[in-house]
Amino acid sequence: MSDTAFLAINGAAMLLLVAAIRAASRAESNGWVAVAIATVFLINTISHAAGAALTRSYAPGLISAVVLYVPLGSLTMIRAFDQAPRAVLVRGMIIGATVHALVLVIAVVATR
Repeated sequence: MSDTAFLAINGAAMLLLVAAIRAASRAESNGWVAVAIATVFLINTISHAAGAALTRSYAPGLISAVVLYVPLGSLTMIRAFDQAPRAVLVRGMIIGATVHALVLVIAVVATR
């Protein structure tokens, strides 16, 4: 992936992440957003680990995924499973998985 594509994808993701965190922290009705973010974090970690295992090499982003995304995503999901209604969990997980899939498609297209 080119540096420009990498920066564009990650820059857009960071802006969306900040907006999502802001929305989740401002209203309890946006609790699904926190679940979606945690889902993206955990799927991202799994995808980086799978990439490293399949290629038997370092996958860029693996260390930050393990060090940052696993604790943040796991703690958020533990709290959500304990406190959030099932509908909030399901909505957040589906949206998070969909967002990650879209980012993956964009990344694949950007590398061609």
